Amino acid sequence: MQPTEPTPPPVRRGPPRFSLRGLLLVTAIVAIALSHWRTSHELRCVRTELTTARNELHYIDAPDNDHLYAVELPAYDSMVWRWRLQLPATGRYRIAWALSSEIPESGMPTGGVHYAEPFRDNSGQPLPGGEPFIFNFALAKASQDRWALTYGPGRQITTRYLTDPPGWLEGKTDVGWGGRVAGSDGTVTVEPDQPLVLLRHRKSKQVPGGSTVEMNPTDGLMVWVEAVP
Repeated sequence: MQPTEPTPPPVRRGPPRFSLRGLLLVTAIVAIALSHWRTSHELRCVRTELTTARNELHYIDAPDNDHLYAVELPAYDSMVWRWRLQLPATGRYRIAWALSSEIPESGMPTGGVHYAEPFRDNSGQPLPGGEPFIFNFALAKASQDRWALTYGPGRQITTRYLTDPPGWLEGKTDVGWGGRVAGSDGTVTVEPDQPLVLLRHRKSKQVPGGSTVEMNPTDGLMVWVEAVP
């Protein structure tokens, strides 16, 4: 048998040693990471506060000039609606509305549609796209058998209806109404070739104990913005 070589004793390692240069490098990396995290956190907070402030002040949050944008503005009377709109920088756009008994719960109406000329300012010139403006739309009883529909940015245009619009039954307690207003929770946007529905005001469906959304077409009013064909 060959003699067994003795096992060398284990090497004892001392505590790790750090050079001053390495310590400074680690300290700098930690400081940069903490600074980046703090800056990112503060930026997120500022963006959140800015979005909240813009919504409360009803500013349009429009990152480009290629889409239709809308945000609701406060209205201080019944049957009056107001928005801040911004049209695309190119193309022509108009307001359209439907007062009929065929207002759908979603989608666009097929009848009773009225079209206005392209948006114009006080002087009658086309409104430039890419710049916000205020749009008003109101429906009010003008006389016993007439309703006045008023709309427009700047110069107001009034259309008078000879008879009551369908479903507008004053003094009736068994008729409820439900509406969806674009921009009530902040800026809404659609593609330039799609209609931007500003208002969908429809008669509710009466059920035991209250009312609910009528899924079938019913009496009501719709208002939207669309490109001029």
